[in-house]
Amino acid sequence: MAGVAHVICVRIMSPVPAKTSEGRRAPEHAQSAEQISAEESGRKAALLKWAVETADQVIAAALDDAALHFLEGDSGDDEQFGSLDLMGDYDPIIDSKTGSRLSEIIKQAAETFRTKTFRTSEKMLKRVYLNTLRDRWEQHKEQNKQIPSEPVGKFYGRSPYMTNRHGVWVRLNTGGLDDLNVWRRIAKTCVEPEALSYDTTPQRNWQHRYLVTGELGQLIVDIPAEHLGKDATRAINTLMRRGGVRPVESRQARQHFARFLRLPPRKRIVRAPRTGWFEWRGHLVFVLPDEVLGATDKLHIALDDTTPSGSHGFHRAGTSEQWRQQVAFPLARHSNVVLAVGTMLAGPLLCWADEPGGGFHFFGGSKVGKTLATAIGQSVWGKPFIPGSNTSNTFGYDWDSTPGRLEQRAVLRSDVGLSLDGIERGDAKAIAPSIYTLASGQGRGRMGRSEAAFNLTLLSNGEVSVPTFLDDPRVGQTVRLSDIPAEVEPGSGSAFEQFRPDAAGKKFYPTTREYHGAIGYDWLQYLVGQTPKNFQPRLNELCKVFLRQPAVVEILDRAHSQVISVIHRFALVAATLALAIEASILPWSQVDTDAAIIACMQRWLNQRGNIDVAGELLREIERRRRMFAVTANDRLIHLDIVERQLVPATPADQNKMEAAERFDGFFKNGRASDEGRILLTPDAWRRLWTGLDVEAVKQQLLRRGLLIPGRNGKVPSAEKYKSGAPTARFYVLASAFIDHETA
Repeated sequence: MAGVAHVICVRIMSPVPAKTSEGRRAPEHAQSAEQISAEESGRKAALLKWAVETADQVIAAALDDAALHFLEGDSGDDEQFGSLDLMGDYDPIIDSKTGSRLSEIIKQAAETFRTKTFRTSEKMLKRVYLNTLRDRWEQHKEQNKQIPSEPVGKFYGRSPYMTNRHGVWVRLNTGGLDDLNVWRRIAKTCVEPEALSYDTTPQRNWQHRYLVTGELGQLIVDIPAEHLGKDATRAINTLMRRGGVRPVESRQARQHFARFLRLPPRKRIVRAPRTGWFEWRGHLVFVLPDEVLGATDKLHIALDDTTPSGSHGFHRAGTSEQWRQQVAFPLARHSNVVLAVGTMLAGPLLCWADEPGGGFHFFGGSKVGKTLATAIGQSVWGKPFIPGSNTSNTFGYDWDSTPGRLEQRAVLRSDVGLSLDGIERGDAKAIAPSIYTLASGQGRGRMGRSEAAFNLTLLSNGEVSVPTFLDDPRVGQTVRLSDIPAEVEPGSGSAFEQFRPDAAGKKFYPTTREYHGAIGYDWLQYLVGQTPKNFQPRLNELCKVFLRQPAVVEILDRAHSQVISVIHRFALVAATLALAIEASILPWSQVDTDAAIIACMQRWLNQRGNIDVAGELLREIERRRRMFAVTANDRLIHLDIVERQLVPATPADQNKMEAAERFDGFFKNGRASDEGRILLTPDAWRRLWTGLDVEAVKQQLLRRGLLIPGRNGKVPSAEKYKSGAPTARFYVLASAFIDHETA
């Protein structure tokens, strides 16, 4: 090894003989030049031999690493590869099996070679070893004409990282040589950087997306970019919690794993804010939780949602043809089922139909089949929600929820449809505002979050109607969620024209659990392929065809604007069904579906009552009368006539009058021949009828004797409310105005 001998710099000290009294050296301690030369040669040879043997062991260990069989895809267990984990402070290996560290070998050598006359240091030995290693490695390459091949796995550019099914690995140089490497594991789970993603907000909110292959298969984990700073502890903890990732627990392994996680992938993904239609840079797609229909190779879009994959409710089982034959075909002429299926299919068309959100509520007694009808509608998109059975990953939900939770579910069902079961199990105070929210498509933006936006068709059921369930029903609520009596004929006890409810349940509950979701997926593929430019004109044309039918025209000619709004929703459902029939999605005929929708519309009209302007006004007057009657005692001061004097009827009324607080008016208790009257102030009168045609309200109440004109026939009239006080002008109402029997 003449090539390395010149770098061995060893300090050899000859023994120093003792001096005599005359200053001369003691001759007995003197060494000859030949002895010193021989000793130095022996030390150099031993050191050189050690350097060569150590370098050869390192090269052999590195070559063994490069040929590890598990990196080529053979089977192996984690325990077998534990010695390859990057544990402790890394030094180039001497023996891959024992895991001996080079620093320990050098330390031991320094002790071995250190004598009184031969002084060596660890620094000097390391320099000797490194120079020997370079020479021995060059000799090996010249003799074998090859260097170790790279292991099998996925490499990341020029970075020293690789992934395979055994985890994440880092390439470490041996002895500082660029082409002599060993691989050490930094994570025992395969984690692959897949893409960088950003949302559509001005902030962009960048995230790193990783594909984790673990014990439960593959899953995607998205981590905000800000969690990857410093040692990436938050990101690693997220991967451990959500993906079951097992990092190698050592300081160096963690540092390398953090650097690996920060590698920027080339792929970019746009995160869509919700399911449904999404347009980006002029390209329109339909976003589903696990797929984007209409995307191209150059356009990568994904749903911006943290819900675990596979739990969104868009489950598919069986084929579309099986659903058509086993579910749709036997129920072709069942009106509630046709309306339910059409309402669900209309979800993707709502935003292109220039119609507001809203839907239908099937109500009726227990066990008539209303829940089954809505379950069949849900089977268009996924596994139906059936109370009392396994409700995990179902498409429908329960009404028993908070307004915030209902809003979240609306976002998950945007552009497809939301089905809610059992309104009587919910909280009326929570549901009342939620009906407006769900139909309007605009959330409230709680806790600093931006307002949620969505497009929804609603399908609901319950044992009671919407007005009966709500404490203070408004016209807007009954318009947005319109009541449909579930019984196809009064007293029939069935929501099906040709089945008993129990027989229908035994047949179609199992069938919808076996076949669901595929028909909706095919429907979306058809719509994306057609594009709105093609299907929107046809949809509008089919809506007009339905509205021109004689049975519909007869209703429209005398309908109030709010009634017309609901009829247009029926028309959208009918047109959707017709379009789906043309696309061979449904096995029904347009004649049958139009007849079914008209039958449902007629049941809605029958339970609603008056549909013209006057009828709508009467309905609202009666609603406000009931509301006023509930609070009348608190809003009015009761007066009695005592010895021809008007006085407060009770001490509480006396306190109200003396408190000088604002009240809506007075209630004059009548004599034996007088039932009493309500004196309502002009301000209270206007507040009571806000939003209505007050003149039309006055005429209605006058005709019914509930509003009493003054002696001169004028309204309001001059009335006394206190003896000795001047008269004031009031709207005088008969006591029957707050009588529930006349309401």
